[in-house]
Amino acid sequence: MSSMDWFEERLEQRRSMLARHREIQRERRRKARKVARVALAVTLVVLSILAVGITRKALTVIEHAQGIESQRVS
Repeated sequence: MSSMDWFEERLEQRRSMLARHREIQRERRRKARKVARVALAVTLVVLSILAVGITRKALTVIEHAQGIESQRVS
């Protein structure tokens, strides 16, 4: 094997290794995006539940305050 053949073979191995590395990185980024989407969805659901709870509590406080006000007027 001549030195040029050896060089070409090493160059091809390097290109192949870099291509494989890029593919692995692509797959990792794809998985990370999927995890981020799920985390965002869960966060939105939790925030929605909290918003409903807070709204219900606020309505209860308002109703209670109106009841006290109506008792005071009577």
